[in-house]
Amino acid sequence: MKHFGENSLKPLRLSAFAVKQPVPRGPDDPAVSGSPKIYIVVLNFNRGADTAECLESLLRSDYPRFQVLVVDNCSSDGSMQQLREWAEGRREYQPPGDHPLRRLSFPPVPKPVSHALLSAPEVEENALPRPERVIFIQSDRNRGFAGGNNLGIRFALRQNDFEYLWILNNDTVVAPDAPGKLVETMRRYRTEGQKIGILGSKLLYYDAPEIIQALGGRYRKWLGVGRHVGDGERDRGQYDRLDSRPDYAVGAAMLVSREFLGKVGLLSEDYFLYFEELDWALRARRQGWEVGVCGESKVYHKEGRTIGSHADLRRRSYQSDYYMLKNRLVFTRKFYPRCLPAIWASYAVSLARGLLFGRRERVKVVLRILKEEWR
Repeated sequence: MKHFGENSLKPLRLSAFAVKQPVPRGPDDPAVSGSPKIYIVVLNFNRGADTAECLESLLRSDYPRFQVLVVDNCSSDGSMQQLREWAEGRREYQPPGDHPLRRLSFPPVPKPVSHALLSAPEVEENALPRPERVIFIQSDRNRGFAGGNNLGIRFALRQNDFEYLWILNNDTVVAPDAPGKLVETMRRYRTEGQKIGILGSKLLYYDAPEIIQALGGRYRKWLGVGRHVGDGERDRGQYDRLDSRPDYAVGAAMLVSREFLGKVGLLSEDYFLYFEELDWALRARRQGWEVGVCGESKVYHKEGRTIGSHADLRRRSYQSDYYMLKNRLVFTRKFYPRCLPAIWASYAVSLARGLLFGRRERVKVVLRILKEEWR
């Protein structure tokens, strides 16, 4: 038995330790026929172990009707081959033995998991029904967050057999009832006549599961920054029944409807990384939709494993910092052009602070953006 390199423990006999997946149910089963289908889009880039853990948690879901679309954004570390070996039962992921969320992804679900592999051209050209539980989609290039997820969304739209689509980061694990709670909440809003286009989950920190990361966010247009609602608070259920309307849902977990996709469209590919969820939310509001959050849908997030994003600037990668600052300008120019002077001023402040405190990487990022803008 092969193992993922990260967090691997000694081999176990799957026959002795595998958990039972929910028994597959046919279309005549009341639980299935009464449940709208969900596509879950999971984007992978060079993090096969994280994606395998995410999939292990998803396949424990008690929701009866979903398919997972794993889009590999042209990884260079063999992730797609590793994930196929995982699905076939020839490679397993084992979380740390003392991790408090270990129960959400271990013991491993029974293998093999029914799966198929499609190329990007096959997604664009082929609308034949795919019955497999997991569909692996190999992108021909790194399309960024929006482009990679859009590849999965286009597959779902061509299938035309779903009601909801859940965009989920690969560096997450989910509670078994997380997708069901989202669907339940979205359907309740529809019954009440509320036009919710994007519904976020409650994000909690993977390494501190009792601490909230976000229940959506508020955006300050004059500063060009967002603030996560609830960040750093201990989760006592205080937001579970709160009917809030944040400015945006955090992109790590967003549920949308097929109707919404038909009216508002796909994620904007203007950014490559960051600000895509804000762009989606503003386009939605201009067409009469609102953003909501479901506090009972729990998703545990490792926060920026793929790209090196982090709230602490000192721990943020160069690439993450570049797109975070660059797209502040792109987004403001597109939606709030009157705020552009404030954004330019923030660049001056960032440059000055970088020079003052010896943050050479931040100085390089700001100078790169200024050079690109002055061409």
